[in-house]
Amino acid sequence: MALAVLGVVASVAGTFVQMSAAKAAADHNAKVAEINAKVARQQAGADAKEKRRERLRLMGQIRNQVAGNGLQTTGSVLDVTNDNFLTAFHDEKMTVYQGEVRATDFENKAAGEKLKKKAAGFEGGVGIVSDLVTGAGKVLDLA
Repeated sequence: MALAVLGVVASVAGTFVQMSAAKAAADHNAKVAEINAKVARQQAGADAKEKRRERLRLMGQIRNQVAGNGLQTTGSVLDVTNDNFLTAFHDEKMTVYQGEVRATDFENKAAGEKLKKKAAGFEGGVGIVSDLVTGAGKVLDLA
């Protein structure tokens, strides 16, 4: 009978350790995904700033070249310049958008990992109760 009780204790302990490990792994994965989401946003912001600087530098260069050639910055030259400006502006905004998409993906992964952590706790609790009931039945059969 003592061996049966010891078996129940070992089974419950094993289930508890598995539950704890699963919860810890899910918690870690959620934290990593949250960090990755922040990094994705920061990286997109930095990339967008760089694109903005490049756009402004290029626009200044174009205006200087046009002025140096004695042309006016109106008419077709202005249209081309504005088109270049709008294209570069669009690229900057797309960089931010793509960063948000990556960040949202990481946030969704974090949320999924948090659900896994809850599920592991529930599953572990059910497993412990099951081990206890099964073990109690075996112990009572031996009595």
